[in-house]
Amino acid sequence: MFLMRLVISVALVLYLVGCQTIAPDATSGLKAGKPLAPAGALQPVSMEAGSQVVPPFGYIGFCLRHAAECETGTQTPSSVELTPEKWRELNEVNDYVNKAIRPVEDIDLYSRAEWWAYPGEEGGDCEDYALLKRKLLIERGWPADALLLSVVKEWNGAGHAVLTAVTDKGDYALDNQAANIVLWKDTPYSWVKRQSRTHPYMWVNLDPEREAEIRLASAEVPKRPALQKPAAAPEGTSNLQKPLEEGVLKQSVN
Repeated sequence: MFLMRLVISVALVLYLVGCQTIAPDATSGLKAGKPLAPAGALQPVSMEAGSQVVPPFGYIGFCLRHAAECETGTQTPSSVELTPEKWRELNEVNDYVNKAIRPVEDIDLYSRAEWWAYPGEEGGDCEDYALLKRKLLIERGWPADALLLSVVKEWNGAGHAVLTAVTDKGDYALDNQAANIVLWKDTPYSWVKRQSRTHPYMWVNLDPEREAEIRLASAEVPKRPALQKPAAAPEGTSNLQKPLEEGVLKQSVN
């Protein structure tokens, strides 16, 4: 009984650590006994993207420093065929980054609450893991529009970032807090938003409960009134002459 309580307590502590927690058993996919292909559903399980939303402020800063990585896009995104080779690549990159990077929060590393960057020897936060995984997979030939940075919420409301891989078998989450890659719906998170597949510098909503509110707010934004053509000025004058003269007059009086 005591042993069971101890195991539960340790598991709870590890779960509560948050964004910077690294998967404790992050080894290579084959060494970890992972299958050569995902055990997914019969039908692809993909997320439904909603309205455009504001990107994370940390991502905006990242794009200002790495503009070229945020400008690429395509009007015809396609899902990656998840062959055994592609599944192996996902696991190898996910395990390598989870094992190689030391977890450090932004406030400790950069003295800032939020700073998205590629991790160095000093370590990195959850979004830094996701950025590096995306970069390494692109170098292996994965299309950028199938590798989407995503923001989720944990059960306690804490924010967290993962990388989503869009495949013909569904959308999979590469997470620095988990040793295994699973379908997005099998994660313990509430999905908030992620990159747009066509415009990576834009982000889209993933929360169905917020979608109605977002659309309602967009509909209530007042439209800018159409500009009317100014009345013709009297002969010998211009439309700008009278206001300008009045301004000069007021300055001379004051």
